[in-house]
Amino acid sequence: MAEINTGKKGSPRVDMTPMVDLGFLLVTFFMVTTTFSKPNVMALAMPDKTQKKDDIQAVKESQTITVILAENNRVLYYTGLGVDPSKTTVEVGYFNDGAKSIRKALLKRKDDVAVSPNLTADERKNMIVLIKPDEKCRYKNVVDILDEMKICDIKTYAIVGLSEPDKEMVKSTTAQ
Repeated sequence: MAEINTGKKGSPRVDMTPMVDLGFLLVTFFMVTTTFSKPNVMALAMPDKTQKKDDIQAVKESQTITVILAENNRVLYYTGLGVDPSKTTVEVGYFNDGAKSIRKALLKRKDDVAVSPNLTADERKNMIVLIKPDEKCRYKNVVDILDEMKICDIKTYAIVGLSEPDKEMVKSTTAQ
């Protein structure tokens, strides 16, 4: 309890010990009852490791687009699987809203797959995007391309490693 000492020597003094105790109790109370902000996360479906290789379905080239995340925020993309680099036309895009936007390329490819005559009705609904990050790409670019998948409403995509033909394509576009 606070008390005022009025001695004959000196001025009156207030005991602050109870006030400090109350302050610590309030700080402790607010620290315990406060909820911390939760980080924003994206749910990813991971492949089943127990799946047999015989159960894997083949993908048609007319249904796919391959996106390579390269250095300097560049995005290389081509249609199909790109097995033969000499026959594959690689285009360069960026993560902006300009003419070479990866979003525009994805939406155009999605429209092309939707009207493709050599695909079944189910295959026309599902465009497949193969995302291949280069060793020199930034983590931010991987997050950005996953955001583009969500924005463009692309349900089937996979993050896979770069193949040797893909590495050749990256080198050839860097040299230009």
